Amino acid sequence: MRVQVLNLVKEYDGVRVLDIEKLSFKEGRFHVLMGPNGSGKSTLLGIIAGLVEANTGRILYSDRQRDFQAVRRDITLVMQRSYLFNTSVYNNIISGLKYRGMNKSILRERALKWAEALDLNLFLHRNARTLSGGERQRVALARALVLKPGLLLLDESTANLDPESIIIIEKVLRDFLKESGATIIFVTHNVFQAKRLADRAYLLMDGRVIEAGESKEFFSNPDSELTRGFLGGEIVY
Repeated sequence: MRVQVLNLVKEYDGVRVLDIEKLSFKEGRFHVLMGPNGSGKSTLLGIIAGLVEANTGRILYSDRQRDFQAVRRDITLVMQRSYLFNTSVYNNIISGLKYRGMNKSILRERALKWAEALDLNLFLHRNARTLSGGERQRVALARALVLKPGLLLLDESTANLDPESIIIIEKVLRDFLKESGATIIFVTHNVFQAKRLADRAYLLMDGRVIEAGESKEFFSNPDSELTRGFLGGEIVY
């Protein structure tokens, strides 16, 4: 699903936190948003996900210029700390499919596929809230992937996780993208992770896009001095 951001402005109490004239996220690609705290990354993701209302501007989805209401069932967001239901891992994974009236055999097939990919097979009958942070986040991702979203949004979804869970999640995300041709927009503070995952990378600061480009050029030869500083570990603002 292609996403276009047009003349987008978001303010909180008169303070402008997003000001983006034009931005495009193409289908079948892994897009990584970076930037310091308060740069607008999560706000932009929230607007794309339909959870935050912009003051002005539009988000258009797919080449048919559809709005959010036309595509909302094809969009899934995974947060840094996802809410899990007080029930088994399996029931958490299938919850979204049950609400959509999915055939039980297909439902089970999809759930077991992503449970295996995310190394959750041994936990399927355990209460999801008893798991470790990394395991819980893998449950949240499985719950998202069973829906086969055309647009997958992830907001710091591997922050503070154990290395094993990060490795598993990154591999599954790459495999999902290859298999589905969906669009992934991933927010992270971790430059090394961005290098591993991004087809296209973006630096946001003060609500504006400082630089956007193909991964190789973005990381090896950025145009902006601010980008060079950020990638080099400097404190930029």
